[in-house]
Amino acid sequence: MKYQTIKLSDALDLYLTDCQTYYNGSREIKNLDSGLRLLLGDLIDERLIDLDGPILARLRDDLARAGKLARSTINKRLQYVHRFVSWCVEQGLSEPEQLVSIKSVRKLRRGRYGDYDIAIVEIGGTVGDIES
Repeated sequence: MKYQTIKLSDALDLYLTDCQTYYNGSREIKNLDSGLRLLLGDLIDERLIDLDGPILARLRDDLARAGKLARSTINKRLQYVHRFVSWCVEQGLSEPEQLVSIKSVRKLRRGRYGDYDIAIVEIGGTVGDIES
């Protein structure tokens, strides 16, 4: 069955090609490409069908713990994955159950993820804690 054979990278290339017509001339294509590839990272050469909610939640939490991206940036990338998998289901590349699993992954919320919910930034020579 085709669900078992298509690679994540191949599906992503098809998605981005399709997005070219919709986002003609927009920077959104570069945002989608870099955002999805960064979030999916090492999984990019795996099968599309292997991407599921628990894996996406682990990737989300790993990014949050690393502390290099703002919560809003991580949440935006989760939305990119939702849109991508939704498109894959619409195109017949993925099973609808995969979309349900992916959409079950909650976005990061302020104050709910421990120490990595606070970012330390340098402002005008002083260091202050701010909520990301």
